[in-house]
Amino acid sequence: MRTLKVFAIVLISCGFWPVWRWYISRTFDASDEPWGLLSIAAIIFLYFLESKEASSTQSVRAYRFYSAALILSLLFYIVSLIYLPHLIQALLMVLSLFFLLSMSFRMPSKLGVLGLFLLALPVLPSLNFFVSYPLRMFITAASRQLLNLASIPVVQDGTMLMLGAKLVSVDAPCSGVNMLWSSAFLACLCMCLRRLNLISSTMLSFAALILILFANVLRVSALTIFSFQSAVMPESIVKEEPIIHLLTGLSVFVLVALGIAFLSGYLQNLEKKSAPKLKDPDNVIPRIMAKSNAGSNKVLLLSMLLSALAAIVPLCLKEPAGTALEAEPRWPLKINGAEVRVLESNETRDKFAESFPGKIKVFSDGSRKYIMRWIHTESRQLHPSSDCYKGMGFSIEHGPLVSILGNRYSSFIAVKNGRKYRILERIYDEHGSSWTEPSEWYWAATLDKTSGPWWDLVVIENLK
Repeated sequence: MRTLKVFAIVLISCGFWPVWRWYISRTFDASDEPWGLLSIAAIIFLYFLESKEASSTQSVRAYRFYSAALILSLLFYIVSLIYLPHLIQALLMVLSLFFLLSMSFRMPSKLGVLGLFLLALPVLPSLNFFVSYPLRMFITAASRQLLNLASIPVVQDGTMLMLGAKLVSVDAPCSGVNMLWSSAFLACLCMCLRRLNLISSTMLSFAALILILFANVLRVSALTIFSFQSAVMPESIVKEEPIIHLLTGLSVFVLVALGIAFLSGYLQNLEKKSAPKLKDPDNVIPRIMAKSNAGSNKVLLLSMLLSALAAIVPLCLKEPAGTALEAEPRWPLKINGAEVRVLESNETRDKFAESFPGKIKVFSDGSRKYIMRWIHTESRQLHPSSDCYKGMGFSIEHGPLVSILGNRYSSFIAVKNGRKYRILERIYDEHGSSWTEPSEWYWAATLDKTSGPWWDLVVIENLK
């Protein structure tokens, strides 16, 4: 029976070949961070650890639930191949694999393992795009309240804090998305290693989220005070600002990690005190164990048939026809007061144009290059320019906001093989509104605070 289960897992996994191809491409794309591989390694470790310590039997009720959930997730996956993006297909894939493993093997913490499966997805770019801006808005507002309580009269302007003429921007790297992922991974791992039940795992999840938010507010508040006081500090300390930012972030994360570890241990002790003294604490209520191979064989056979269908469907689908764009936009003759000319296609333009549902042109004024992207509907495909440069192998160092002719730009330094560029970016509409990053623009467009078409302007300055 165990051999059949392993064979079914391998065969069903092969049925997801389109998602695996996308997953490998996305994971090892230089514009992404392959953190999901750490989660996969943790799942494999837990499987071998648990296989030595626990039985693979399941209760009838649990087995029926996981069987039904597996069949439904496979059916939804097949439908998603026609309509939905790869990330949703990957989500349905990991849910299917989770339900398949849950009905086949015992797991230390269902919620913990499910969390690790979800974290295995290459979600960091999507989190940065969709979650970064709302998270920074919350952190900025909470930091303002905290600083006001400390008698520091800061004023909030979007994701920026102002004190008199001084301005501190809570930019994308300060959103805490990376810390959110790392803390979620640690919490899920603790759930599994501590073998927490569903209630304790849920409590640990909420506690970890609160810890992360509070820690980020403290970090941003501390760094804001440092920025405001930098004018009266010795120059030797001000020069070490990047190191101070890094050490502050690491210190806060260590505190969060210790808090999660302590809470998981505390919840485990509570479980031990309240649980009945039975041989198998999972079987508090007597259960009839599922030992009928006939029923499980039918579910596995149906699952394998569905996975075979899922493997065939992508081969039968035609590539969707491209959406007709609106008329050619009126490209500018001057940018930031300088006359410009159109440049031919190059590596940079091609990278920016990947999967972009609008129009794009590259200009030059003789000393600087300008990449202009025009889009008439809100779309996730308007990637940050930093992602495009990371995809070309550049190392990125984010900088402060820059003002040119009264317009704010986000900035970063891109370095590769002795080449060094300063990149500025802003997005604006034709009604006077502007944004310094795609995430902020996307939420404004989604909430109907702006209407298209929109322009994304990237300024490239050669520093070497």
